[in-house]
Formats: sequence, C-alpha cells, structure tokens
Amino acid sequence: MASSTRSTRALEASAAGSGGAGDVAWVNPGNARTWSNATWARVTLNAGQTSEGLRLTAFGFGDFIRSTETISGVEVYVWRRAGDGDVFDKVNKFLVGGAAHGDDWADTVPEWSTPGWEIVKYGGPHNLLTATLATATVRAADFGLFLRTDVPITPGGVAVDIAAIRVRVHTAGRFVDLTGGLSGRLWGHPGVRLVPGLSASPQ
Repeated sequence: MASSTRSTRALEASAAGSGGAGDVAWVNPGNARTWSNATWARVTLNAGQTSEGLRLTAFGFGDFIRSTETISGVEVYVWRRAGDGDVFDKVNKFLVGGAAHGDDWADTVPEWSTPGWEIVKYGGPHNLLTATLATATVRAADFGLFLRTDVPITPGGVAVDIAAIRVRVHTAGRFVDLTGGLSGRLWGHPGVRLVPGLSASPQ
C-alpha cells in the first residue's frame, strides 16, 4: 500500500516533568523536549536506585491527525547517554490522561551504551507498542511518554537529550507518516539501535 509523508513539527513535547514511583527525580526534565547537544534531562542514581518517570507530553498531534484516521504504528526515538554506571530501561509506557498507560515496552535486558550517546528506536510503522492506541488518545494534549531507568549495581549518571514520537496513520487507502523538524537527525539516522522484538514492522 502506498505511503506518503505529511510534514509536521508535532514531534517535540512542549511540556515535561518528573514524577511517579522512583527514588530520584530528573533534573531539568524540560531539556528532553528539544535537541540541543548542550543541555539535557539528567539523573544520577546510586546502586539499586531507579529514576522517577521522565514525563513528556503535549506533542501537538491533535493539530495534524484527523479524527477519522487510524493509528497504524508508533516509533519512539530516545537520544540518550549512560555515564560510567550500568544503566537499564526500567519502565517505558505512554502517558494517557496524566497516567502511565498500557503495556510496558521497556527493553530491560541490554544495558545502555556506555560511555557516549546513542539513539534507540522502539516500535515501527506497523507496531503500536501496546495493545490498543486509539486516535483520540494520540490527538489529546496529555498523550506522551513515561520513561524510567534503573542502576542495579554500579552508580552512574543518566541523560536524555531528546525523546520524540513519529506516528503513522492510515487514511484514504494509504499510510501517512507524520515527520518534521527532527526527521534529518533521528528518522533513518545510521546510528539508530533497534530494540529487538519491539522494532519489528510486520505488514
């Protein structure tokens, strides 16, 4: 089936915070809203600690996704860095109505690349990352991301420079990818590490 692109900048959150279960709050969570290469959301964890949830919302999809369109797939990209510690995903969920919602799509087995930055992709154009993801849910201002990390053994710092969402919708017999301001840096970046089992895109 044909696919086309509807250009939009509705990829970067306009609201951010730290909250939910966890031992340590994120510092400057708003820095994970845009790609800066100079400032980022960060948290330092001791052995056995977990972070609170990094909460990113108000992506603006309601301005670009029509109520009659069907969500076909979601791709979540996280530009992240682990310090010297052994950092792992703890909980990754979507935020719906202000609460973490649906299946947990955290990749809890491999530790984050250390040292240095990496771009990790979850999901795909035909993967919702959760059991259901209604169009009205994605269009809502309170739809977003909830990301938690943990450090089981070795203390270390954690940083997220940008977390972004790409949505594919099905409309009028074709698929449309909502891409925009970050497309040249995240989508198709040669350094993207796909998350096994979560990045498959079955037709």
